[in-house]
Amino acid sequence: MMKIKFHWLLVPVFFVVLPSSVLARELVAYLPDLMNDHHLVRAAEAGRDEARFRQDAAVGGWYPSLDLSADGGREWVTRVDESEIEENTNFASLRLSQLVTDFGATSGRVKLADATFERSKVDIEAARQNILLQGIFAYLGVIKAREKLAYAGKSEENISKQTGMEETLVQRGAGLSSDILQTKSQLARARALRVSVEGELAEALNRFRAVFGFTPTDDEIKSFRLPADPAGSLPTSLEAAAARAMENNPSILAAEQNNKVLKYDVSVQSSRYYPRLSLVAEQIRRENDLGVHGVRLEGFVGAELTYNLFRGGGDRNSVKAAEKNLVSAESILANTRMQVEERVRNAWQILLISREKYKYLKNQAAIVGEFLELARKERKLGSRSLLDVLTGEVEAINAQSQAVAAEVETVQAVFQLFFTMGDLNMDLVKAQ
Repeated sequence: MMKIKFHWLLVPVFFVVLPSSVLARELVAYLPDLMNDHHLVRAAEAGRDEARFRQDAAVGGWYPSLDLSADGGREWVTRVDESEIEENTNFASLRLSQLVTDFGATSGRVKLADATFERSKVDIEAARQNILLQGIFAYLGVIKAREKLAYAGKSEENISKQTGMEETLVQRGAGLSSDILQTKSQLARARALRVSVEGELAEALNRFRAVFGFTPTDDEIKSFRLPADPAGSLPTSLEAAAARAMENNPSILAAEQNNKVLKYDVSVQSSRYYPRLSLVAEQIRRENDLGVHGVRLEGFVGAELTYNLFRGGGDRNSVKAAEKNLVSAESILANTRMQVEERVRNAWQILLISREKYKYLKNQAAIVGEFLELARKERKLGSRSLLDVLTGEVEAINAQSQAVAAEVETVQAVFQLFFTMGDLNMDLVKAQ
């Protein structure tokens, strides 16, 4: 189990005060590399580049097409008079064609590619916000576990000292053996709590490594600090937050772009019903072709119309499939909006609850701390039992630990709300 040594210090402020010689590693210092190098961000950027190339490929449908065709070999020809000719032959054709119209097929493919490219940019933004939130939560998770471990260690230390004092009193004949058993029982409980919190810290560090790609050193862990609370940039009402989410949430934007893609796909599929008109220029060279000795040159300039008359119902079915796909996407978009609104409302409620919870837990920690000080004094005067002091010790540490966790959870709730609205960005992450 990973152990990290801390200098224990109980102060009214819940986070350990670092000496000025220790350089604090702010969250903002870790984020640039994370946002540039994370695999999910790189994957989204590669998807954008792919969409850009498909854009260029679709636009290429408007440009002229130049095709070269050639063959050569040995030819045997039997004429009508039953005479035979055997000679070497070759054929070459150079064909230039320029599309005039295909009744929306090419323009539809271009628009479809454009919409796909726009969707890829939304995917990048979604990946960035997702990774940013993961990074924030991983960093804050280490702080939360670190502080809980600090208080658990302090509790174990205090109870251990009390156990030693009681053993000394018993040896002098001034104490009770039952008191020693009580302190040892509480000490075992404190040690179990400390081991449990060490496990939480190990899990938090594993999560940090999974997100950032490395495990911070003990000195770095000690210097982690909460970022400044960006709550001042939040909307003033739940309805305003929900409205911002409808405009900015990447899930909604991606679903909207997907609708556009499928609308253009319907247009592309519908163009199968229409012909294709092109301008054509072709030069052909034939040598010893079909029994005609010598070289023959042919040229052609004109218009070419191609029109499929029957394809077994494939065109009609392709159009209907595209239309149903669009109907499905529209339903998914409506459902996505409902889900995002639900997440915004839940995130807003969690933030309100976290703030209230932190306020009450902080107050509880202060009250329990005062009680513990009085209980210790009364214990020295003989008016308070050892069990009362030990119980107060455990309650004080638990209250302080819970207050620390609630403070971290409040900051997490703020960033979670920004993420749900689609407004999470690095500018919100600042040092205190």
